[in-house]
Amino acid sequence: MQPESIMQTQTLETSQGELIALEKAFWAAIQRQDTAAAVRLTGFPTVISGPQGVAAIDQPAFEKMMKSSTKIRSFEMSDFVVKFYSREVAVVAYRAEQEVTVDGEDVGMSCAESSTWMQQDGEWKCIAHSEAIIGDPYGRDRVDAPSVH
Repeated sequence: MQPESIMQTQTLETSQGELIALEKAFWAAIQRQDTAAAVRLTGFPTVISGPQGVAAIDQPAFEKMMKSSTKIRSFEMSDFVVKFYSREVAVVAYRAEQEVTVDGEDVGMSCAESSTWMQQDGEWKCIAHSEAIIGDPYGRDRVDAPSVH
């Protein structure tokens, strides 16, 4: 099914599978660096939160991010949880295994991610996305332990 046909889903009949398909289409567009497809699936301003902080991103800033030097080489999703909060708002959460190239270095990450989707003019749009690197909740597995005096 093409992302365009998925976006036309009727509000009353959207299934969990259709929301998962939208999330996968969104990430496929980002991986292909298909800015036009990613923009069609995004509601602006979109809210993003993750290890780098939080921001509300407008369309020009999003398009600039799509042109960054970071490349997603692979992106696998599992353990989906989909929750509808109304006929127009749903959250899709999942585990993601990613392989990226950033600043010329290959990096692998395991993340817990979630996207909030909302109907806008009859189409589902991602209006917020968050990502957390899986590991110790206090970050002790990512930093050197402080010395104790």
